[in-house]
Amino acid sequence: MATTESPLIYPDGLSPEFTSARDAYSHAAAQFHFAFIAEVERLIPTGVAAVLFSINDTPRLTFAGFRLADGSERDPEEIDELRPGLHDTLDMLAAEQGFTDPEAADSYLLGDELDDERWVITTVTAHVSDS
Repeated sequence: MATTESPLIYPDGLSPEFTSARDAYSHAAAQFHFAFIAEVERLIPTGVAAVLFSINDTPRLTFAGFRLADGSERDPEEIDELRPGLHDTLDMLAAEQGFTDPEAADSYLLGDELDDERWVITTVTAHVSDS
């Protein structure tokens, strides 16, 4: 069987089949995370400038709250007052990302970190007005 050279320590190299599958998996995982960000942006209700995510005690990524256009932060459950059911939707979307530690989340949720353990997804309009 033909092998492909690898910069990692694989004495016999890696098969083209494995390398191709690994590359496809990495690409699909990245696309899934980027689609999550786009979906959250789409779901942000009018008047909400940003949604906050953090790693909880489980540990997993969770919807941790939101910030209104005036800069005030609200508890996650309060978003249902603006769009019923959105709290559970955002929390499930976050859980599906599979992030269990801040370093993993940092790989895809780069941007306006509030502190070492929270990430912000903003609307384009809110991001421009925050500058």
